[in-house]
Amino acid sequence: MFLWYVAAKAKLDDVVYRRARHVITENQRCIDAGTALKSADYVAFGQLMTASHNSLRLLLVNLISQFAAWHHF
Repeated sequence: MFLWYVAAKAKLDDVVYRRARHVITENQRCIDAGTALKSADYVAFGQLMTASHNSLRLLLVNLISQFAAWHHF
């Protein structure tokens, strides 16, 4: 499967690229999580939740720190 965000990486700022990649991959994880739950595949669901957490931690680290700074105002 061709992923457009891979081809767009050279054209995007690193932060914008990482945020876009998280959103796009998170959307697919949500679809896959719904499928896993409907079929009672809790192992797959757990793996998707772990992948979601890792994506947030690795790709949105700047956004999270910005939110934390804003929250303290």
